[in-house]
Amino acid sequence: MSGPVIEIKLPREYNYINSLNFVFIDKLATPELWVELDRSLLILYDNKPILLKFSEKTIKVFSSKSELALRETVMRKLNLVASSLEAYREGLKFFEVKGLRDYIRYLKGFIPPILGDGSRWFYTGLVKTILLQFVSYKVARIMINRFIRSFGSKIEFKDYQTWSFPEPEQILAIPIEELKQRPRISRVKAQAIKLVAELERDGILASLEREAYKDPAMVVKELMKLKGIGYWTAHVALMAGLGIWHAQPLDRLEKTLRSLNIDPRGLKDLTPSAWGYISVALLFAEEARQGRYFKYRDKM
Repeated sequence: MSGPVIEIKLPREYNYINSLNFVFIDKLATPELWVELDRSLLILYDNKPILLKFSEKTIKVFSSKSELALRETVMRKLNLVASSLEAYREGLKFFEVKGLRDYIRYLKGFIPPILGDGSRWFYTGLVKTILLQFVSYKVARIMINRFIRSFGSKIEFKDYQTWSFPEPEQILAIPIEELKQRPRISRVKAQAIKLVAELERDGILASLEREAYKDPAMVVKELMKLKGIGYWTAHVALMAGLGIWHAQPLDRLEKTLRSLNIDPRGLKDLTPSAWGYISVALLFAEEARQGRYFKYRDKM
C-alpha cells in the first residue's frame, strides 16, 4: 500500500469540504476520520482502512481492495451514486423555483456522506442513528466515538488512527450495564443497540436492507417494532444511515417547510428521493447560516 490504488473523478458540482464538514465536524474517529487540513478521509470496509486524498476534481484512494469493489465502496460512502446526484439536482431546482437564494448559496455542491460503514452498512448506520437520538449532533459524535473506542479495536494506517466498529457478536456478549456505562449512554439506547446486534447476527438486517430500497415504509414498520426505535430513528437510519432518501415521508417534509414559511406546493411533482434531499438540505442550510456546530466554507 505504498501508492494510490486508483483515482476517482469527482462529480463537477460536488463540494466535498462542506459535505464532509457537516457530517464529520471534528477530529473524532467514528470510525470515519476526516482531517480537513490534509484533505484526507479515512473510512473502513470489513474493518480494513481505506484512505481518501481529495483534490478539487479527484480522489486518490489508498487500499488493498480490488479496484471495482473500492470504487463502489467509496462512491456509496460519499453518497455520490446516480440516484443521490439526481435527488440533489432536483432538490436544488426546488429551492430555485421557490426563490430561496439564501438557501441555494449554501447548498451548491452539498451531498452528505452516509453514516453506515461497509460492509455492515445498515448495522453501523442504525446503531449510529440510535446514538443520535435526543441529543445534538455534536454530542452524538462524542457518544459514537466513545462507543467505538470502548468496544472496537485500534486501527492505524499511515499517519491516521481510528477504531473498528464493534461486531454484533461483541455487543451481545457485553453485559447491559457495561454497554451503558463505558460509552455513557442511556439504558434505552443500550438495549436498542443489543436488539439491532441480534438482527445483524441473525442476517435479518441484511434482508431488511435489500427490501428498504424497494419498500422503505415496510422496513420502517419493522424497525419500529423494536423497543427504543421510533418513527424518527427508523426514517433517519434509512436516509442518513443508508442514503435511501426516498424513505422521507411527504407529510413530514410539508410540515417542516411550513414551519420555515416555505410554500410546500410542487413537492408532489418531485421524486421521493428529492424530498429526502430537501429535508437534509434544510437542516444543513440552517446550520450553515447560523454556524452553530460546524464551519461553513465559502470556497474549497
